[in-house]
Amino acid sequence: MKNRKGSSLRSQDLCARVHLGGRPAASRTAAQADDGPSLEVNVIFTTAQATMTALNATQGLARNLRARISLLVPQAVPMQFSFASPPVSVAFLARRSCAMAISCREDIEIKVPVYLCGDKRQCLVRVLKPASLVVIGGRERCWPTPEQKLARFLRSEGHRVVLIDPRDHGAALVVTSDPDSA
Repeated sequence: MKNRKGSSLRSQDLCARVHLGGRPAASRTAAQADDGPSLEVNVIFTTAQATMTALNATQGLARNLRARISLLVPQAVPMQFSFASPPVSVAFLARRSCAMAISCREDIEIKVPVYLCGDKRQCLVRVLKPASLVVIGGRERCWPTPEQKLARFLRSEGHRVVLIDPRDHGAALVVTSDPDSA
């Protein structure tokens, strides 16, 4: 598909996963899927600084809960570009995200899938399991920031979301089921 103008596909149908090494998750055997921790903490890439803060805060949580971490990198591709030639190189996205995961100081495996999509929110809805634990790095302000809007959206979809402010470097993660109870 060269471009998406006039396409009958909806944005949520245009989410394409780029696998970074290894086999796609769908091709794993049942025994491989049962290995390791069952709880998964999903960190959503927002900005480099905010995502590093979220990854660093998530490491302790993942270690204590024996959970695995996934750094999800949804990259919106504007309508005038095809998924075959996005404006930002997939290789660049992969290198940047993997470097962030490697720079984490804990000995925790971090899975880094990169997703090319027409709509980041719909892509996340499709890739997140129901009631997922999601960590987003971003500033909290009195007016809604893009990160706060994403957190509110994911909560409305039934996910447990924690917003980590990059200015709070030593922030401890407290997960609540009701966002208004914190």
